[in-house]
Amino acid sequence: NYKIVADVEWYLKLLQHNDINWYYYPRTIASYAIDGLSTKDIKLTRGEYWQAHNSAEVYKGNNWDKKRLLKYQDVILYFEEQLSFSQKNNEQLKNELETVKAKLQESQALVINQGNTLQELKQEMEAMKTSKFWKLRFLWFKVKKNIGLAIE
Repeated sequence: NYKIVADVEWYLKLLQHNDINWYYYPRTIASYAIDGLSTKDIKLTRGEYWQAHNSAEVYKGNNWDKKRLLKYQDVILYFEEQLSFSQKNNEQLKNELETVKAKLQESQALVINQGNTLQELKQEMEAMKTSKFWKLRFLWFKVKKNIGLAIE
């Protein structure tokens, strides 16, 4: 009857037989591909899944409705807790991001400032090299080298 959850329908039919003895078997007896049909459209899959459950005799009756309701309440509570945690985590990450952005801006300003200082020092050095003192200094080192005096 079902295109996607035929296995679920089959399991539900098995549950209806009183002549079948059920035992716990601590091993995997079935596994499913993650890229199968049931993972492509979750809304369609869940629709078929609930349709199969709602039409199964084993799930008809007030007792099952109460159990399902309690389970749904647990699931809703779980997701509300996860949402709350995610929202708090999101706020924390936003704050950390703002801190990192501020540090980045400070670092960029420092790099720009150091670049300007370096440029100023280069210009000052070039100006010094054109002075008479620098030219005399350069000649003095050249003389020292030619006469064999130690250069420090």
